[in-house]
Amino acid sequence: MHPARPRHQAIARQRGAALIVMLVIMVMGIAAALVNSLSITALKTARQETTTTALAEAREALISYALSSENAGGATARPGNFPCPDTDVSSPTNPNYGIGESSCAAGAIGRLPWKTLGLPELLDEEGEPLWYALSGNFRKSMSIINSDTRGTLQVYNRDGSTLLTPSGSEAVAIVFAPGGIVGNQQRNTTADKTTASNYL
Repeated sequence: MHPARPRHQAIARQRGAALIVMLVIMVMGIAAALVNSLSITALKTARQETTTTALAEAREALISYALSSENAGGATARPGNFPCPDTDVSSPTNPNYGIGESSCAAGAIGRLPWKTLGLPELLDEEGEPLWYALSGNFRKSMSIINSDTRGTLQVYNRDGSTLLTPSGSEAVAIVFAPGGIVGNQQRNTTADKTTASNYL
């Protein structure tokens, strides 16, 4: 008889079982990491879709406003007018919250006037209201908008220097989602919330 042989076999079986357990744990860990990664990606995609949808709704509402009967009458109304931004917003309790100003300067910038446009308040993926800038040529005024009336707003790439609107292709209006706080931006006080640089 060889009593050592069964003992060696038992040890080998234990090592094999331990190896299988370790492999199962490793596979479970990798699977968990993959599921977590996919969940984060799915969440990020869903949040980006929130912003994309809000921007698309704002764009359609602005175009509809410019073509609407709202611009058919009155001394300063004309087809092609866009509403002025909401520049004096401090909080949702303000009765003018979401309503565009009655007049504005060229290049005016503020919150998207969602009530004026007949929309619910549109928020980006960070829960921030959309902002909006308007070219001077398309505000309410006595001037006539012709087919060759051009916008005056220039849009730059993220790098801040690459111009996306070359001469002759300037934007009429810009709607943007501010996203989260960047750098030294402050969004706490009423003054902070109405200062465009805290959202650009």
